[in-house]
Amino acid sequence: MGSSQTGEMDREAFARRLPAPPWRTFLLPGSAYGHPHHIRIGVGGGVEARLDAGLERLAAALSSMRS
Repeated sequence: MGSSQTGEMDREAFARRLPAPPWRTFLLPGSAYGHPHHIRIGVGGGVEARLDAGLERLAAALSSMRS
């Protein structure tokens, strides 16, 4: 697991959008852990977990917000 500072983005809205296509990725806003300016990324799922694919989708979602 890791935590990353996210600047001015609306972390709550971002976290709600990610599970839906095309992103299909899950994270929690830092407010759930007392760090409102961060997001928290967790990895689970055993051998079926595809961290590389999840991080690529997360990067694409972040890029789409900047466009």
